[in-house]
Amino acid sequence: LEGSPCRAPDALAALEPIKEAFPEVSYADLIVLAGITAVEAAGGKSMPFCAGRVDAENGDSAIGLEYRVYNNNTYESLLYSFQNKGLTLSEGAALAATPVDGTNELSNQYFVELKANDPDSDYVKGDLASIVDDFINDNDLFLSEYARAFNYMVTADLFDGPTKNACQGVNIATLEGQTNSPTAAPVAGGNPDEPTETPSDGASPSFLAVLVAVLMTVTAFATL
Repeated sequence: LEGSPCRAPDALAALEPIKEAFPEVSYADLIVLAGITAVEAAGGKSMPFCAGRVDAENGDSAIGLEYRVYNNNTYESLLYSFQNKGLTLSEGAALAATPVDGTNELSNQYFVELKANDPDSDYVKGDLASIVDDFINDNDLFLSEYARAFNYMVTADLFDGPTKNACQGVNIATLEGQTNSPTAAPVAGGNPDEPTETPSDGASPSFLAVLVAVLMTVTAFATL
């Protein structure tokens, strides 16, 4: 995703006509909906949409939140980044396949080419190596992990009290003729049909880390 934030102005410009037509909808919600739409259009699995985000007055809260390497160890830093966001290794690895550079297809082909062309990548080392092999052998598994990770990332900060998520059981209709429908809680980790609790090992997801990752993922898709 390196360099993808530079596409944010173009992505926001593409959303301006929609914002003008629906001024009551926040840019934050529009960005998330655009991201979900782009993922699905690129071949990803269908995901629910939950609204309720508000726009910040400026981007100062994102200052200093760029990806960091600790102790010159890029692999361990990558694992820490996943944990800090509340993602499993499988979910974090799946998000690496977000299309960039004009590519508009989401599939496990990313990992096929990564393993063949970049044997020194951190994604083919340690515990991530077997996950990448699983993705290469099962595109449906990859797409499921990607959808669960993406959905979690765009809803992790929508709280309902101290412990609940406001998006639990919510799927708002976004097209004419659709109806709202219930959905499972947006949690990371575990079987998608049997949601588990957010990890309670003391490393609760950082809201700001989630926000930055969401913006990078959404703007990487911006080929509107």
